[in-house]
Order: sequence, then structure tokens, then C-alpha cells
Amino acid sequence: MENSLYDKALRNLKIKKQRVLDGKLNCIPFKLGAFTKDVPGIEKEQLVIVTAGSKVGKTQLCDWLYLYTPLEYTLKNPDKCKVKILYYSLEVSKEKKIQQMMCYLLFKMSNYNAHIDIKSLNSVFEGRPVDDRILELLETEEYKKFGKHLEEHVTFEDNIRNPTGIFLNVKEFLEKNGTWTTVNKEVHDMTTNTKVTRPVKDAYIPNDPELYVIVVIDHLALMNTEAKINDVRDAMILFSSKYALELRDKYKCTVVMVQQQAMSQEGVENKKLGMVLPSMNGLGEAKITARDRIRKNLVILKISCIFTV
Repeated sequence: MENSLYDKALRNLKIKKQRVLDGKLNCIPFKLGAFTKDVPGIEKEQLVIVTAGSKVGKTQLCDWLYLYTPLEYTLKNPDKCKVKILYYSLEVSKEKKIQQMMCYLLFKMSNYNAHIDIKSLNSVFEGRPVDDRILELLETEEYKKFGKHLEEHVTFEDNIRNPTGIFLNVKEFLEKNGTWTTVNKEVHDMTTNTKVTRPVKDAYIPNDPELYVIVVIDHLALMNTEAKINDVRDAMILFSSKYALELRDKYKCTVVMVQQQAMSQEGVENKKLGMVLPSMNGLGEAKITARDRIRKNLVILKISCIFTV
């Protein structure tokens, strides 16, 4: 059949090959050495879980890969692709996220010489105000250029915290920046109790085919409950098993979820058994987020492995 699922899949393979031949991208590349053999970069239509134990650096890794990497790439290669990052910061405020970016920029743009943490940047320590040279660097055009690029392409949300609210907020952006094709389909009319043919939504077409929409949730366990959702575990499952899949499959988004490993993973018994590395089984609160790996096209980034590659 000309319009069979097989033919459609084959046609998409040919399109992606031609894109590469034309100098276009099928992913925003990572710079991770040998690890890129398994995870080459940020692909459309993908779910990602960034997981590790407590206070290991899950957010920092997530931000480096899915916030700073696409921003740096699009800043240097504006003709290659575009990016829109919808970042739901459930742990810190919008302003703190900007300050974290400043710490990253100071370290990166100074050739790794200006190393400062966010507490020092905020002059928290008694008798240790932040160095004037740090503030002067942040005032320069080079730093402000990156900050402007971030504000143009990233929307930080720290007030929307429940799964349905996050989904609807993302969907609102997508609907404003794309259209749907329709097909005629026979459906049951509840009013007349008969079958009628009506146009129904078929495929979402973004206004800009080179736009990568990245949705980041940091982190899942801090989601609020909502109507008919009584605990955090159910809220996590609702977002991961329903909303994240719809954003991936219908709208071709990249959905990145930060999820902590269970506290038991760091217990004495696990250490004795050599079972302290992050794993799907060790996910905290709701292991179901990693269920059916093939169905979800799920990538789990194990922080302890990232640094040993």
C-alpha cells in the first residue's frame, strides 16, 4: 500500500538522509567524546530522564546538555537550527536559574579560570563580597549577548507546578506555532446516534520545521497534585505516561525530566553489593516513568557513567 505505515517510515528515513546531504541537522550535537556513539545529541521526538542520587549534580548536567548546549550551538550556528526551551523550574526561582547561568558562563568564557559558586556570586559569606572583576565580566557585551540569546529562546516557569498545568502551557505555545492537517474520518455522532464523516486532526505541522522544542522538568518529584491526583507519585505518572508521550508523539517535542534515585540506592547494603550506580530500578518515587523503554524511546543518563567515559 502506498500510504502504509511501512512506506511512511521508509519515506522519513530518506528525508532524514537527504537532510544530512543538504547540510541540515537531525539532532543538535553533543560534545561528549565516545559517549556520543550512544547519545549523539538532542533529537526531536524523544523522552529523556536525567537521574542520579541526591546532591550529585543532576540539574547541572541537565542544564549543560539541554539548556547551554543548544543555546551555544544556535548562537554560533543560527542558520543550522532554532531552539525554544520551555523550562519548568520546580526547585529554584527564575532569577536563580539566570544566576546559575552566570556561574556557568564565568567558568566557560574565562577558559575555566573564573570558578565561582552561586553563594559566592550572591555575597552570602560574611566578609567575602563578590569580586568586582566578576561583576565587570558580567557587564561585558560578550556575557550579555549570551544572556539576551537565552531570554529570546528560553521561557522559565516557576509558578506552574502541576502536570496538567505544565502540559497545557506547553500545548498553548505549540498550537500558536503550528497547524494541524486534517483527514475525513467516520465517527459516531452521540446526538443522532449515527455514524458520520467529519474532518479530524491528523498531523501537527510546526511553522518552522527547523525549530527544536525542548521541555525540561526539574524535577519530577516536586510536582504539585491536582484534582483527582492525590499524591506526588500519581502526578509524576500522569505527566510521564500521558502528557509527555503526547508532547513527544503528536508534537515531536524533546521532553527532559530530572528524577532522583531512591535514597535506598545510597544505603549501606547497596554499597556492599556494588549497586550504587543509577538504574531504572533505583528511580525514586515512581519507577514507572522508565517502563516500556522501547515504547517511550527513553534515554537514562547516568551521571556516574558520564564522567567515566
